[in-house]
Amino acid sequence: MKGHYHSIKEKQYIGYHADNNTLDTTRITIENPDSGLFIMSFTDPKTLKSTMSDKIKANANAATMRAAVWDFYWNSIRSNIKVSLTMYAEGGNVTTNATLSKKNVYEIKIIKYISRVSLEKVFVAKISSKANIKVEYPTDLGLVSTPPIYGYFRIKCLDSDGAVSYSDRISWNHNTNSIR
Repeated sequence: MKGHYHSIKEKQYIGYHADNNTLDTTRITIENPDSGLFIMSFTDPKTLKSTMSDKIKANANAATMRAAVWDFYWNSIRSNIKVSLTMYAEGGNVTTNATLSKKNVYEIKIIKYISRVSLEKVFVAKISSKANIKVEYPTDLGLVSTPPIYGYFRIKCLDSDGAVSYSDRISWNHNTNSIR
């Protein structure tokens, strides 16, 4: 609208962030990590379909673990994941030296909010590793995802004369190129 104070094509960014939101998280703990191999079979709780991981060294870094399990999360939930690794030396002190690590703890976080649990069952099969491997599920950890946001919002505009107008309804995941 010519003369409207927003007619200069000013860009405005709208976002939403709430405190205490939780991302679905699975923890894998490997005690006495070695260079031996293991695989994991993940079962999708919705479809009951199983997905095998790649072969994983029990002393793998976070990037290697992520690459080995990524297919399950992408194919079952359509989500990327973030994998972090904390290594503990003898006595329980955190270390960054993999050769000193007596326990590796991997946290796998889904990078989007989902409306169901991502994982309820994992079968671990050791190929050549002697390490102890434990999987803790999101329900065990109390780290089940906050449900995603659904619904609509509208933008209220005031012109220089004080007249109020509203945008069309905008979906929470709307493409910004078509907002009017």
